[in-house]
Amino acid sequence: MPYEGIQTEKYEFADFEQADSGISFNVVPIERRDVADDDKEEIEAFLKDLGKWESLVRAGLNLLSELKIIQVDETTLRNYEKEFGNEKYRVNVQRDSSDRHLRVHMRLSREERHRRASSFLQVQEIYDQLKNAPKWRVFKKAMQLIRRNTT
Repeated sequence: MPYEGIQTEKYEFADFEQADSGISFNVVPIERRDVADDDKEEIEAFLKDLGKWESLVRAGLNLLSELKIIQVDETTLRNYEKEFGNEKYRVNVQRDSSDRHLRVHMRLSREERHRRASSFLQVQEIYDQLKNAPKWRVFKKAMQLIRRNTT
């Protein structure tokens, strides 16, 4: 199944593919300039936010459901049932030889491979989390602004 590219403010994530026991994809600056060391550091930081949005949604849904504020259907709760977080993955970010893009390879951590029934990381798992990582970053910025304006 081909995956559409995912665009953030500064980067496009594209060319998702199953690779060995993990997945690989490219990251290209939106301006189509050559990548720099700063880009590599920024993408590594971005990837550390994987799963944070999903964890926030899961906690919020569970809290609101337990307090009987909202009624959440079982299918929705099941979508957020599993644990999320970047510590489940091993990530390798490398510049390509032409400096046109970064190549990211991700696989499950040793602990996660032993915990799961399948030791293969699926593209869909990371693809969905990549799409949600910008939401986490916006939420985090909003919380910082609220905190700053209330002190």
